[in-house]
Amino acid sequence: MHRIVASIVALGALSACSYQVESNVSPPSPAIMAYTNKVPGKWALLVDAEKAAVSPEAEGGRCSRSDYQVDLSNAFGKVAAAAFARVGEDVRLSDHQMSHTELVSGGYTGVITLRVSDLRSHVTVAELIGGTAEASTTIEGSILVTREDQRLVDSTQSAKGEDQRDSGLGCGAAADALSAASGDAMQDLARKLAEQFANSRAVRYSSPNGLVP
Repeated sequence: MHRIVASIVALGALSACSYQVESNVSPPSPAIMAYTNKVPGKWALLVDAEKAAVSPEAEGGRCSRSDYQVDLSNAFGKVAAAAFARVGEDVRLSDHQMSHTELVSGGYTGVITLRVSDLRSHVTVAELIGGTAEASTTIEGSILVTREDQRLVDSTQSAKGEDQRDSGLGCGAAADALSAASGDAMQDLARKLAEQFANSRAVRYSSPNGLVP
């Protein structure tokens, strides 16, 4: 009887843990390109991923008290930079909105602006020990490519990732499943946005020689 009570107390303590979910920042799979060469020119890449954070609640009584924090705001910029480096001759990540003077003096062809508009994550943990933790993440974002006052690309894309793990005794498997699902969704979105840039005729036939002073 004492062992049963001790197990219940231990499970209760485990279920109240807090988990900071980290995702893989390795480059996504290569973009599918309709052209054999990279996009010419020098491009500034601006990433706004402030909305790439969410606190999903775990369904299932055993881990419902756990606190999961999914934050892709930093990781998305790194993944996006890697994705666009594969499709553009010279794409440089910028930490601020450049002025026209900065763009001209830097010899930039144009600006690529990525914005994450929504992030939704969900995880379910089986009630019984030895069950499964199932997670899914959906992320939405947009790409706007401009050269001077021209909009060369204006598109919104979405991506989804899913993962399933053995839940084990504690609730860490749910964090692992959330991490994998979120990483897959993030990488897929970055790839899709890069494809919008790489396959745009308007982008490819804009002048690669920089903005007009």
